[in-house]
Parts: sequence; structure tokens; C-alpha cells
Amino acid sequence: MSASQPADTTGLPQRPVAPVLAILSTVGWLIVGLVGGVLAPFSFFLFDAGDVSGWTWTLFWGMWLTPVLCLLSIAAGWPLWALTRRRRSRSARAARIVVALLPLLGLGAIAVASVAIEVLCGGSLTCR
Repeated sequence: MSASQPADTTGLPQRPVAPVLAILSTVGWLIVGLVGGVLAPFSFFLFDAGDVSGWTWTLFWGMWLTPVLCLLSIAAGWPLWALTRRRRSRSARAARIVVALLPLLGLGAIAVASVAIEVLCGGSLTCR
């Protein structure tokens, strides 16, 4: 037992962790995933310009990865919460947070690619 965690003297199981993070991430990522799922098929129009840059490919894959990661986060978040709801350890909390924030990888790729296309390529999808 570490100094930051008091000893359990009651012998009873720990109070379960409330599913607040799982509920909030489910609602949030469901909305983002639905919007991303509607917009992703239109990402093929990025290639109408012809020979495109690597930043355009990053934008394309970010647009497809976001709804997939939203679905994965929702699908993995609830079983993970069920498995770790009686654990108040840092590792259990960190696992729940990592799974809940997984879709930020796709959104981050979209943000980085969009800024790079605008700043480095002057808004052109075909720059080298």
C-alpha cells in the first residue's frame, strides 16, 4: 500500500468508479463519428487536383481514421470501464483516459495536415 492510498480496513470491495468518462466520450465521439462518417466519403474529392502532396494524403487518412477511431473508442470504452470499474489505480484510470481520447489521433492528423497545406503549400493540395 502506498502512502497516497489509505489502507482498506473494512474488507469491503472498493466503491465502483462512476461511468462519467464513458458516458461523455460516448456522446461526444458518437456526434463526431457521425459527422465524420458523413464527410469522409467526400474526401476523395481532395484528389481532383491531380498529383497531390503528402499533406493531402495525411488529410485524407485523417478524415477516414476519425470515424473509425470514434467507433473503436466507444466499443472499447465500455468493456474497459466494466473491467476496471472497481479499480482506482492510476493504470486503470490511464487506460480509460487513453481509450476515451483515441479519436484525437485522427482529428490531430486533420488539424496538422490542414495547417501544413495552408502554411507550407499556400493552400494548394498539389505542392511539393
